[in-house]
Amino acid sequence: MPTPPLPTLFLDPPAAYRGLPFWSWNGRLNRAELLRQVEVLKAMGMGGFFMHSRTGLATEYLGREWLDLINACADRAEGLGMEAWLYDEDRWPSGTAGGMVTENPAFRMRFLRMEEAASGRSAWPEDALAVFSGIRDGHTVREVRRLTGREETPAEPDRTVLWFRIVEMEQRSFYNGQTYVDTMNPEATERFLERTHARYAEACGDRLGRSIRGIFTDEPHRGALMDPFGGDGERSERQVPWTDALPRRYQEAFGVDLLDHLPELFLLRDGEPVSPIRWRFVEILMRLFLEGFMRPYARWCRDHRVLVTGHVLHEDSLAAQTAMCGSVMRCYEHMDVPGIDLLTEGNRAYWVAKQLQSAARQLGRRRLLSELYGCTGWQMPFRGHRDVGAWQTLFGVNVRCHHLSWYTMEGEAKRDFPASIFHQSAWWRAYRHVETAFARMGLLMDQGDRVRDLLVLNPVESVWARVHTGWSGFLSARDAGIQRLEERYAELFGWLQGAQIDFDYGDEGMLAERAIVEDDGTLRVGKASYRGVVVGGLDTIRSSTLALLERFAARGGAVVVVGPPPAYLDAAPSDAPSRLAAGAVATPWERTMAIAACERAVGRTVEVLDAASGGSVTSVYVQLRRDSEGRTYLMALNTDRENGTPSARLRVVARGPVARWDCLRGEIEGVEAQIDGAWIETPLQLAAGETMILVYGGAVGAKPTEPPNPRAGQGAETGPGRIAIEGPFRYRLSEPNTCVLDMVQWRYPGGDWSTRMDVLRADRQVRGSLSLEARGGEMLQPWFVGKSGHAILSEVETLYQFDVRAAPTGRIALVIEPASVHSVAVNGTVLPLDDVDGTWVDICFVPVRIPPGLLREGPNDVTVTTRYHAGIGLEAIYVIGEFGVEVVGSRCAIGPLPQTLAVGDLTAQGLPFYGGAISLEIPLPEGRAASSIRTPSLSAACGFVLPRGAPLPRTADLAQDPAFVDGTAPDRLLAWEPYETGLPPGAQADGGFDLHLYLTRRNTFGPLHQRPMSAAAYGPGNWMTEGDAYSEGYVLWPMGLLAPPDVMVSR
Repeated sequence: MPTPPLPTLFLDPPAAYRGLPFWSWNGRLNRAELLRQVEVLKAMGMGGFFMHSRTGLATEYLGREWLDLINACADRAEGLGMEAWLYDEDRWPSGTAGGMVTENPAFRMRFLRMEEAASGRSAWPEDALAVFSGIRDGHTVREVRRLTGREETPAEPDRTVLWFRIVEMEQRSFYNGQTYVDTMNPEATERFLERTHARYAEACGDRLGRSIRGIFTDEPHRGALMDPFGGDGERSERQVPWTDALPRRYQEAFGVDLLDHLPELFLLRDGEPVSPIRWRFVEILMRLFLEGFMRPYARWCRDHRVLVTGHVLHEDSLAAQTAMCGSVMRCYEHMDVPGIDLLTEGNRAYWVAKQLQSAARQLGRRRLLSELYGCTGWQMPFRGHRDVGAWQTLFGVNVRCHHLSWYTMEGEAKRDFPASIFHQSAWWRAYRHVETAFARMGLLMDQGDRVRDLLVLNPVESVWARVHTGWSGFLSARDAGIQRLEERYAELFGWLQGAQIDFDYGDEGMLAERAIVEDDGTLRVGKASYRGVVVGGLDTIRSSTLALLERFAARGGAVVVVGPPPAYLDAAPSDAPSRLAAGAVATPWERTMAIAACERAVGRTVEVLDAASGGSVTSVYVQLRRDSEGRTYLMALNTDRENGTPSARLRVVARGPVARWDCLRGEIEGVEAQIDGAWIETPLQLAAGETMILVYGGAVGAKPTEPPNPRAGQGAETGPGRIAIEGPFRYRLSEPNTCVLDMVQWRYPGGDWSTRMDVLRADRQVRGSLSLEARGGEMLQPWFVGKSGHAILSEVETLYQFDVRAAPTGRIALVIEPASVHSVAVNGTVLPLDDVDGTWVDICFVPVRIPPGLLREGPNDVTVTTRYHAGIGLEAIYVIGEFGVEVVGSRCAIGPLPQTLAVGDLTAQGLPFYGGAISLEIPLPEGRAASSIRTPSLSAACGFVLPRGAPLPRTADLAQDPAFVDGTAPDRLLAWEPYETGLPPGAQADGGFDLHLYLTRRNTFGPLHQRPMSAAAYGPGNWMTEGDAYSEGYVLWPMGLLAPPDVMVSR
């Protein structure tokens, strides 16, 4: 079947460009519910999913039922034109098969640990691998000598005895009572493949490579290098990864006995910050990890027609990859869809995506994955989804792996790095507009090939040579020299991208294997070619790289040295790199001169100039692609999320005509352009965080009669032409209002009530008194614990209280999680747990009807009895119905709903915990023709402008058909600057329109007691803050229209 033309694909991009969320299988799985959720993912605009075991999984991992459900979901996805993908581990990191591999001690992760004592000690442990004596001063050691046999060292006050021994990683609940695996041992990897991949091959049959496209490997690593991340506390700073083959491989590669130099692995010998011993050691670790895990893994998948995707641990910085794997770029060779992990809303480590994009281009990979949106919290709006996704799409990501979409919120699962990008969020139906826009971006930026002639040497190996005890803490550099390397790495990136000079990174290990100098003087690295190379911000350079650059320069290639040339060759002091610099274009470490040198080396194909000053608009990053028919595809992004760009001139070496392809609306619009020789110039002005894609020499639609996004009055105060709509507004809710009850007292039957506390603290007290491990993201998995059954340890009574100002009318219910509730009584009356009304928000939440008249004015008690065992816990409960809620400190009172809603925070208007959607009736000024609405201060996931009476979806009702048409459209979306859109048809005749606000679940599911309100990242720990970071009173996120909307009217 012929491929449809690009404009046709643009309207409805195929599944290959749509998102593949981490579908978190995190409870007791049900076939019918899983298949329903596949339909939900389809309705959200997703192209498929990864079936991913997460905290809370109760169905046996890799058991018969698990495998049958995998097949059922893959079959349903195939029928819907979606892609099903496997995930290779119970939680993460990959390699243990939920602890089954490391039941064998030979396969467990091990470290070489340095320990010490004052001299004069006559004995050290029998298992010491080697012993030394030296003078220790902080991280420095001098006058080192190796001790042999059991010789006694004289008592010298200035000398220290250092011994080194192999230790096994501590066993942990996160690995179901085992350890992580020795990924440098290929036999351990073969066992992992037998226990995981071979089971899938047997159970899934010919689905592999067809309906099941591939498998995700998540955060494999070779162990932390003197860093406490995932290690054994402070001792981790004195240990390095170890495997039996390491000394032999070091000797074979470098002709040096590693055991003679162990102190120099950990300490600065004679104060020298750069060491060839350490540089070589990290290189050998890198090789062993590739040979022990990445290569056999990729080989198995290739033999079974399964694509490999995922990411290794960890990419965010040079220090992070040094600490856990060495070089992430060298791992991408062994992935068909190489990927990265960029979590949180504020992460702007652009160079992580650039490393991926660079290696993918050199390896010929077209699909690039990012695991994104994790740890962002329930409150992140659509603007955050756009901001986080846009810059990653700019740098090549076209497979979006949303972190996470939960199967259920039961128990601890609801705190597993929210939000859930799924049906639990009220806005899930509207998400199709966001996902389709990104699919269009990915489609366009996959046309042709990247336009890029400059290679920048990646300085990661300079970090390798500087590691020592204390160099890094939780993947962040502490050493001043490494911090300087990181700063310059980021700085050079910003200089070049801000000047719209694009480049690839070159990893020296990849260059050694793949780079050649062509006869025409270009440097070819795999499938990519370059006319210029930048050397900047390196301490050391490989001798193989230096020889390559000398050949490149001899054939006319441009070498640019920015800042001081490397002072080390293969991590040993050398002036050879300076000789290269003498024959190259050398500049100081200064932005303007560095940019000018790079421009002279490879020329320029695009620039963004301030229309007033003529200088570069440095907040705009640009990517170019060209296809075989001469069409040019340009994507521009304003990286400033707070301010729009000045009026600018976008100049591109391309041919016309020019068209803007509007990825949100799916429209193609002609753009006026001026020709200046080989250059085409168009005006450019981007709102905060805005992206734009132009296609040169391709299809052109109708010339727009107005800008794609109304800009009139953008950023201006309300004035002539604009009229503020002050409210109040009549409104409708998409679901019952909510009163959260999460403050409790607890007791064992017949005992005294505890003091009042939040329910999760109460749960920890109960578990502590019963000698149970606290629940959390790293707890033993329920499927694992459940193999031996759950013995009831005790009944626990929990008392929740709230006040009633006026008895509510209409239906009212108490929402519980049945798994943790044996009985529930309201004001002493036991409620029948079978008198339920479907589900609420999630399959784990069941509304139990509260009979009329049972609630009374004044204080009300809810007593829950739990038959406690290791597999459950105490959780918040919720009262839902047609009432308003007032919060005073940590106590809640139910009363009437307001008749109307005013401009301002909804949490102070009877809706403190509400997380559904609201329809506001917005009146238009009488006698004035209005054309657009602007919401200058909107706190919601998004808003839509719709005709009067447009239906609201039942946002808490899982029974509503996923195909329900909510009436939303991308051209009526309010989600980001300029927060303005046109009015719906008929608004003038109706005297107004409806504004649908889709709120977030932040104020329903929390964290509700965290101070300050906002955090950089959200995970289980945010619900258990202490000290100044904890508030007994509720800390609520402001929601709604925080300032009056205004409409543009004719004058």
